[in-house]
Amino acid sequence: KKQKGQNKMSLNDFFQTFFDEKDLGAKDGGFVFTHVALIIGCALPLWFEQYYCCTTCTYDTYDTTIMEAVEDRNGTMHDRNSAIRLLPYLGILTLGIGDAAGAIFGSFFGRSRWPESRRTVEGSIAMLITMAICTVAFRLRDFDFDKVETDCYDLIKREFVFIFIPIVVLEAVTSQIDNLCLPLFSIVLWCLIFNC
Repeated sequence: KKQKGQNKMSLNDFFQTFFDEKDLGAKDGGFVFTHVALIIGCALPLWFEQYYCCTTCTYDTYDTTIMEAVEDRNGTMHDRNSAIRLLPYLGILTLGIGDAAGAIFGSFFGRSRWPESRRTVEGSIAMLITMAICTVAFRLRDFDFDKVETDCYDLIKREFVFIFIPIVVLEAVTSQIDNLCLPLFSIVLWCLIFNC
C-alpha cells in the first residue's frame, strides 16, 4: 500500500522540471539565473522607455499625449505617443505572452523541430500569432482615431514584420538565455524602426 504523501512533489522538485541546460548548476543548490533573467527581461523595455522619454520627450507628465511627429525608416510619420506606446510592454509581450505560448503550444502540439534546436516550428508559429493578436488588441484598444492622422494598421504591420518575425527567428535558433536576449533584441529593432 502507498503511504499518505508518497506521490507529493516538493516545491524544489517542481521547479527543477523547468530547468534547462543553462540551469544545471542550480540542481545542486546553485543560483537559478534564468528566473532572474525573466524578471529583468520583462523590465528592460520599460526601463528603456523611461530613459528614452526622459531624454527625448518634452512633456510634463507621463499621461500627457505627445503629438510630436516621429518618422520611421520608410518616411512614414507617426505621432510619438503611438510609436512609443508599445515599447514598455515588449518584455511582457515577447516573454510573458509569446515565449510562454510558444513553449506551451510547442510542448503539446510540436512535431517539427528547428534544425539543431529543441524548439518546434509549431511553437514558433504560436508565439508569432499570440504576439500579433495581443498587439492588434493593444493598438486598437489604445488608439485614438480622432486625434491621430496615422494608419494604425501600418504601425501594426511594421511591428509584425520588423520586430515580431525577427524575434521569433531569434528565439528559435538562439542558445543564449532568451529571457534576456529577446527583450534586448526587441528594443534594438524598435529603435531601428523609429530612428531613435
